[in-house]
Amino acid sequence: MSGLRLKELFKAISERANLELARASPSSDSWLLGIIGQNLARPLLIITPDAGQRERIKKELELFSQPALGTFPALDYY
Repeated sequence: MSGLRLKELFKAISERANLELARASPSSDSWLLGIIGQNLARPLLIITPDAGQRERIKKELELFSQPALGTFPALDYY
């Protein structure tokens, strides 16, 4: 669903549609998540593949918005 306008994106999220968005740069995901977090009346759950990416997104979200951020420790499956 590339090229969505933000209004259409929020509508798709409220309808619980499956979304796949391409990103232009690593920080663009944090920017978009910050805007989504500011406009939704519910918490966001963000799952990252590793702790490094989790910390990057957490730091960037603190710059882009003022959400209450919490993290869970990584599970060790190995």
